[in-house]
Amino acid sequence: MSLVICSNTAEDDLDNTTINNINKPFSFRNALSSTYKIPPNAQVALQSIKYSLDSSLILSTNSRIMYQYYGEDLNVNNAEDNPSTITRNSTAVPIKTPLVDTTSADTYPTDTKKQFNLTSLKKAFGDQLGKYMYHPNQRYKAFVDLDTNTDGTFTGFKLNYDYYDSATSNIPDDDYAEDLLNDAVNEGIYEQSWTYEAGVFSSSNPNDEGTPQCAILTQYPISLHNGVLTVNFNNANASGKEWAVGLSRYIQTQDDITGRYTLNYFSRPLSGDQMPSKYIGFYDYLVCRKGNTLKVYHTPFDSSISSEKLISREMIYGNDDISEDYDLDTNASSFHKVKFTCIGQQIKIEMLESDDTAHTLYEYDSTYDNVNQLKPICQSNWNMYPILYLEDPELDASNSLTVETFTGVTTFGSSGWEVSQDDASWFNAVETSNNLQVARELELRIWNDNNEDLRQNYLVYADILSGTNQVIDLENVIITKPSNLYVPTNDANTTAFLGFVGDSESSNFSYATGSDPHTRRIFTSVSQPVLINNKSFFVKLDNLTQSSTNAYQGNRSTIIAHVPQFDGQVTTGRIYYEPNTPVYLDLNNSNELNISSFDLSLVHVTEQFAMNVSGQTIIVLHIRQKPN
Repeated sequence: MSLVICSNTAEDDLDNTTINNINKPFSFRNALSSTYKIPPNAQVALQSIKYSLDSSLILSTNSRIMYQYYGEDLNVNNAEDNPSTITRNSTAVPIKTPLVDTTSADTYPTDTKKQFNLTSLKKAFGDQLGKYMYHPNQRYKAFVDLDTNTDGTFTGFKLNYDYYDSATSNIPDDDYAEDLLNDAVNEGIYEQSWTYEAGVFSSSNPNDEGTPQCAILTQYPISLHNGVLTVNFNNANASGKEWAVGLSRYIQTQDDITGRYTLNYFSRPLSGDQMPSKYIGFYDYLVCRKGNTLKVYHTPFDSSISSEKLISREMIYGNDDISEDYDLDTNASSFHKVKFTCIGQQIKIEMLESDDTAHTLYEYDSTYDNVNQLKPICQSNWNMYPILYLEDPELDASNSLTVETFTGVTTFGSSGWEVSQDDASWFNAVETSNNLQVARELELRIWNDNNEDLRQNYLVYADILSGTNQVIDLENVIITKPSNLYVPTNDANTTAFLGFVGDSESSNFSYATGSDPHTRRIFTSVSQPVLINNKSFFVKLDNLTQSSTNAYQGNRSTIIAHVPQFDGQVTTGRIYYEPNTPVYLDLNNSNELNISSFDLSLVHVTEQFAMNVSGQTIIVLHIRQKPN
């Protein structure tokens, strides 16, 4: 029987960066001055280990999860006789947000581990908040601060949700017009024959039959804080020829038959009266000339037609300044332009004269019947872009639509964002991850049912708050443990880690102080965060002949013992551990072994180094001859 004492260094307070590679606290070699002889049929066990944990954290992408929610506050009026439910009262779903991202092109989809101190954790966590908060007026605007007391001691986190409120018009650049590949162009019946330059969308060089053309402008999503799209249609308003202007989410999926970009849960009615044009794919909101008549369309759910799909539905206007079925051929009011304004969840549509005198075509009113009401802006269509459509007349004609104003959210373009990336919006994230049923379930909720005259009883469309905090009247909620109200959030596990002990979800934010009326919302830890490295590690003896099996990795290993990362009293600093019952592993040596060194390492179950071990590591091995 023999004890072997191994250590990486004689000093306990050395920084890991100052220790050479063969003497790291998580991987070291002790070379022997003379050969160490191990008798035949020997065994080895961990007798004890003493190690130091620094204050850094070892995290992986899936180890710490919270959820972000931006929508209706489900705690309001949640009385026992009228309970709120997310499927009845909300236009949003919780968004799963890993606190850090440790994946890369080289390791994906492996859930690797990475070491963080508080400073690097703050940056990584803030990046994740901004990335997963998909609402255009908050995306890439979120960040994290560290909260401290007067002596600088860390006391918690501050989660900041800043807000995009710019009213500056930014006409989409020429390179950001994408063809919607209508079925006629896709099938070769018509040629793609449009141009988009300096805001002017023109359909020219048509075939004898005429060439309907449609494009989407994808540089920036429209701001939902009073964002405006104004398009001049005067040069397209020929007698009997159609045009359309609208807003739509960006869709990456093409229909296998028609080639149009559309949803697998969107259905066009058989009746042509319900359609602005068969050449336009999916859209969310549309103002168009159909025949000689001004029409408004949207794409809600209508259970009288289909219980499974959205449909193209005409909205009946006439409650405001413009009478129903306004004749655009006569055009008695000399309308030249259509103007959309996005106000939180609401859409306002105006028709403008040449001097911009405005006439309201539609404005949200919670008392309207559903046939007079446009669907609300929900999480599926948070990100919307202008769509432009022209039906060309004769061969020698050239029609045009001119974008005069567009209030896009420009923080998207400055963040390396592209509309074609998998997570360009929440909708695109679920679309490209084959999880589109989540968006479908959201849009088939009762508040979006055009057949039921119940929507106003379940949902009042959010607008912009007035007063000192002029932001969209939706609630930011963070969910740090499973909630019965904000579902599904079963794997949320950051209540203690972030310091929000007490509630599974929190909407208790404060507003930043200052003169800016569009102020950010701040969530502050209510308890001391418990930043414990819960991941235990293992001791490996790399140069002897024992064998174990790491079933998680699916291979043989040289692991000899399992070690906790805390002892029940301290979570950092010096920790001593001695197994109550050492487990001996056979060295499988029928002959004597001559050893010149002991090579040891501390690893996680993935057999990656436990890099939060610092300073001096002392490992005592017990080697004995196998008992008879």
